[in-house]
Amino acid sequence: MKALYLSILLLFMSFSVKAQADMGIYFEGFFSLPYNGTFNATGVPVPEGTVHTFNFTIRNTGSAPLILSQTAGKYVVLTGTAASEVVLDESTITNPTIAVGGSTTFTVTSKATTAPGDYSLTLSIANNTTAKNPFVGTVDFRISPATGVVSAEEAGISISPNPSTDGRITINGNVIVEKVIVYSLNGTSEEFAGATSFHTRQKGLLVVHVYTNKGIVAEKIRVQ
Repeated sequence: MKALYLSILLLFMSFSVKAQADMGIYFEGFFSLPYNGTFNATGVPVPEGTVHTFNFTIRNTGSAPLILSQTAGKYVVLTGTAASEVVLDESTITNPTIAVGGSTTFTVTSKATTAPGDYSLTLSIANNTTAKNPFVGTVDFRISPATGVVSAEEAGISISPNPSTDGRITINGNVIVEKVIVYSLNGTSEEFAGATSFHTRQKGLLVVHVYTNKGIVAEKIRVQ
């Protein structure tokens, strides 16, 4: 009889345990971002004048569907000293409901115009979990001073026109141009090999890196 009562009790307890969603965020697809904690990525700095895309994965580690909620039209809310220095892309979050064991991703890309220094980026994601709503986590990263960079004056070149009305740019000066890379603020880049003139189809504030035999010239230009 005791065995029967015990079996009934265990069966009742198994039904009384409610399935719940749980949430984990993984930085670069591998490193766990601590809930209400900080992941320090300053050991691998991003060189000044370049861009880097940080990849994040949201995983449902619970036993019920994980449902993300938008705040002011965004699933991911960014704050901290780096919030204005990065570009968020959450277009890959096509469904706010993540099945048990499932995942979705988003990216954050640094800007080529960001000055050297240490930056802090806090992520906040509203969801239907009991204990982690919203999920808040922070990533610290570093922009390191560029090496081998010289001014246009030091290299003896000029980049014109600036601003440009059609994206056509000319590099003037007695140098050998190996390549030109144009970066936009959202992380998009274009490369032109051995060109003293090029035509970029990007608009707005851009950063142009001119690789010459006298060093790398980094200049800001604007295409209207």
